[in-house]
Amino acid sequence: MLPRVPRAAPPIRRDPTGRGLSRSARSRGHCIHGAYAGAVSTIEPVPATVPAPGHPARVVLFGRAGCHLCTDARALVAVVCAEAGEAWTEVDIDAPDPPTLPGGRSVFDEYSELVPVVEVDGVRQGYWRIDATRLRRALAAGPARSAGAASSPGRTV
Repeated sequence: MLPRVPRAAPPIRRDPTGRGLSRSARSRGHCIHGAYAGAVSTIEPVPATVPAPGHPARVVLFGRAGCHLCTDARALVAVVCAEAGEAWTEVDIDAPDPPTLPGGRSVFDEYSELVPVVEVDGVRQGYWRIDATRLRRALAAGPARSAGAASSPGRTV
């Protein structure tokens, strides 16, 4: 007779609409995309650098809780901004009252399918997988040059 195998943990609760994990599962750090769906992130969150009063952060990371790509982007942005001595901030697009973008659209409407999204001086520098070299280049270019270096529409970064 074979030895008895312990039972696995109960399955993760799915959203009743069938669109992935429930909001409570996402808030506990469960991944909702790709091959790692249902996995729990073990990486500790990195606190955003608070910008000095009167000096807004040049780098903004738009993300959501429970997104493994957002966790990777958060760690990368923290390292690159620390190297460059720049402040950065993070915006949770799933917040109850998300901020609006200059065109009047909410960040949820604009970035829901693209998170994580990184902007430097208001210019999108990447989404999904963030490129450290491109982020360093945008920070080194300074505010005036990075604002004119927006990527062409439709280009995947």
